[in-house]
Amino acid sequence: NLFDLLLEVQKELALTNKLTSLQLSRKVNKLISDAAIAVGVPKNVDPQLAQVGNIIRIDVSKGGKNVVHFLNNLEKDREYSSWPRSLKQLLYPAWSLHTVRRNMYTLIANVDLLTMQGASMISQIKMVMAQQYPIRFGVVLVCSKTSKTE
Repeated sequence: NLFDLLLEVQKELALTNKLTSLQLSRKVNKLISDAAIAVGVPKNVDPQLAQVGNIIRIDVSKGGKNVVHFLNNLEKDREYSSWPRSLKQLLYPAWSLHTVRRNMYTLIANVDLLTMQGASMISQIKMVMAQQYPIRFGVVLVCSKTSKTE
């Protein structure tokens, strides 16, 4: 729910303002921030990936152009031209995602093409695209330090 999300963001901003007003040292601020990030890591994630330094953050704001490479565009690509453009489609009942020629649903995947998991991810994305789901797919190409090119 969008309104719940906005309320949570407001709460987070209020907490951030309170912490800022305490004027804590940089070391204490770093400890708090590291603990907050660690809490957000799911339990089923590999412990090595859960370290704060290994979390991937991607800037997709105006300054981060060409970071995300989109594989399709529901609004402009020819294969989706028969889909309705009107958002009124959202008012009708649907058993799955609404098929509207708008980039409403977007999936962005971090993919390391040098690994089997990365190749598998690209294969799965292509299979879902072939099934005509109304999802715009984007990839961010990453390279892990452990990848070996031979």
